[in-house]
Amino acid sequence: MSSPERRWGVLFFCFFATVSCVISDEQQTAEHAKTYYDLGIEHTNKGHMSTAQLYFENAIQADPTHAKAHYNLGSVHGQHAKDNTDKKASLSRAKASFEAALKIDPQDAKTHYNLGNVHDHEKNLEQAKANMQTSLELDPKYAKAHYTLAVLYHREKKLQEAKASYGTALEINPKHAKAHFNLGTIHNVENDLEQAKLSFEKAAKLDPWDTDSHNNLGHILTQQGDMMTAMEHFERVLDINPNDEMAQENLGTVMPLTHEYGENVVDVEL
Repeated sequence: MSSPERRWGVLFFCFFATVSCVISDEQQTAEHAKTYYDLGIEHTNKGHMSTAQLYFENAIQADPTHAKAHYNLGSVHGQHAKDNTDKKASLSRAKASFEAALKIDPQDAKTHYNLGNVHDHEKNLEQAKANMQTSLELDPKYAKAHYTLAVLYHREKKLQEAKASYGTALEINPKHAKAHFNLGTIHNVENDLEQAKLSFEKAAKLDPWDTDSHNNLGHILTQQGDMMTAMEHFERVLDINPNDEMAQENLGTVMPLTHEYGENVVDVEL
């Protein structure tokens, strides 16, 4: 081999070796990020949030484009906010993490949903609704996003929009007790007592320990003149929480109106 040929051979070998090293480094970095990420998930599942946070931060340091690590770090900060661990700062960190995740993967419906929840906690209602709507554009079957959007509308007293969103959430997930309950409160405001009763009955069946459902159902039944069944629901509340003042007051009002405890005066308005 001539001298130029040998020189090109050496140059080619050096170039190939450099490319191999770069690929090897990238693979190693990705492997490190995955290891840290998997450990973060493991500790999250165990409820070790502070340890999980460190592993997700290490995963991001190893691979800043790891969208799921940013997402889960945001979820950890969100949990810290729920635990009242410096709530304002935790919400700010959660928002930054979710926004970082969306810069990498803007098509992730859950990240938009969680970012919307952060905005809601920060009292930024319009941005919270915008995030929920984006989440639903990406995943129209996302029941939690429909429910949360309904709650946001409900809070604004936009009852028709709220009712529609609760209805969609329940079409997707008929076992969503809180959606049934909230829908019942709208029917009650609209003076549609029969639909309100049906909604509260479904909520109470799905979550038998929810005192609000039993109290509201008892109140509706009282208005409809079904004192005995109303009394059963108020008694159920007191079985769960003997100190529930609303149930105590309602039961004290209903008991004299039943055959069992006195004259049945079903036409009395309470």
